[in-house]
Amino acid sequence: GMRMIRELRGEVCLSFGDHHEKRQTIMRSRSFGQRVRAYHLLENAVSSFAAQAAQRLRRQDSLAGIVEVALSARDRGEGRARTDLHTAVTLDEATADTARLISAALHGLGLIYDEQLLYDKAAVTLRDIHDRSTWQLSWLAEETRRDERQQLMGMVDGLNKRFGKKL
Repeated sequence: GMRMIRELRGEVCLSFGDHHEKRQTIMRSRSFGQRVRAYHLLENAVSSFAAQAAQRLRRQDSLAGIVEVALSARDRGEGRARTDLHTAVTLDEATADTARLISAALHGLGLIYDEQLLYDKAAVTLRDIHDRSTWQLSWLAEETRRDERQQLMGMVDGLNKRFGKKL
């Protein structure tokens, strides 16, 4: 009510771009132009999606605890039944580290891949997202170089921003 009246009078109450909701899930997916059976092609797609999702996760200064991988497929031949496969990989410790997220996504892909199917879509979804400020270290995790990995991811993001490429 009152904010709208102030805004109609020309007073800026909330600047465009000031309000960013942090995502609770981050998903990257793609439908393929043709059906794919080759594991290495799915591996490339899933790795790329995990890297893109990791970059988005770091942009919002968050960490993910679960990596979900999903594939959509059809049995051989036209008109056959559609199959949707998915799995979730729970990380020992929430992270925004691209290498760890890709590794988890590829592990998930290996769990659900069936060489008999023709795949037409792949997706990677990051879940159990928390703000970095609430990060809890896990005594189960074997990561001993967290600070170095965080710095590395920061440098990679800086290079991507500067040169416009996805490293």
